[in-house]
Parts: sequence; C-alpha cells; structure tokens
Amino acid sequence: MNGNEIISSLIAEFRRGTALIGQLDDSAYTERLGGAASVGEHFRHNLEFGFNLVKGVETGKLDYCDRQRDPRIETERPYAIEKTGSLIQSIEGLKGIDPERPLQTRSEIDDNLWLPTSLARELEFLHSHTVHHYALIAAKLGSMNIEVPFEFGVAPSTLKYWESRDRKTAKA
Repeated sequence: MNGNEIISSLIAEFRRGTALIGQLDDSAYTERLGGAASVGEHFRHNLEFGFNLVKGVETGKLDYCDRQRDPRIETERPYAIEKTGSLIQSIEGLKGIDPERPLQTRSEIDDNLWLPTSLARELEFLHSHTVHHYALIAAKLGSMNIEVPFEFGVAPSTLKYWESRDRKTAKA
C-alpha cells in the first residue's frame, strides 16, 4: 500500500465518523455512562491526533500529547463535523508527500525522548488509533441500544478475514 492509499483509507474512516455523528442526537453524542468518555470525547481525541499529525509533518516533530482538547468538538455535533471536514482537507494535502519522509515523534513515556518514524508509519498509526476509538464508540452506542454500521470500528484486516471466511463458507 502506498502513502496515497493509506491516506484514502484514513479519510474514509473519518468520513464514517462524520456520517455517524450526523445520525446521533445530542444526548447520545454527549452521554457519559459509568464515568467513561462520551462519544464526543472519543471523536475529539481522534481529531486532535489527526491535527497533530498534520502539524508534525509541517514541523518534522510530532507530539500527540500536545493537544488542544477543544471541548466544543465533544459537545457540538455540527462543530465536530466541521472540524472533521477541515481535518480531511488537511490530510488530503499530504498526498504526494514522500511516505518515507522522516519524522520524529515525542515519547509518551519520556517527554525528553524523540523517536524516529516516518509519515507512512504515522498514517498507519492514526488509522489504527481511529478504528480502535471507533470500536469503543460502537460499544458505547451499543450499550445505549443504538446500532452502528457493522464495519464501524472494525480493522481492515478483520473485515478482509470475515470476507474470506464468508467466501469459503459459501463454497462449502
């Protein structure tokens, strides 16, 4: 998979998120059950990781801990959709950049440690991180009896496995 394919897949995930936000009501978006993060808080977390990646490509240094933590994304669905659209445009702007472009990312364990990485690796990380949080969102919404699309929060490798398994079952 080349850098543009990773970017396209990542953008598709963020569009899935936007579609889901648009289907929820404000209560489902902001509800905190059992002290766990709300759907809006998960979306905010994901978006800010995305914006930090874009900023890191510009500066060469990526710091996922230095986030804005914008509460409006957590509580205002139209604003969250707007910010997601802005992030998608920024990520689109990464197309054409060498996926092996070297970057440094700050350790989350030792603030003084910067680790070598690349644009492709960080795009893959952001994709995986986003899908992981979407799985948490799907579980939270499931506990509220709100259905989400079956592929929401499911890793691409799992979707491929399910498809392969279903083809084998259909042949039997």
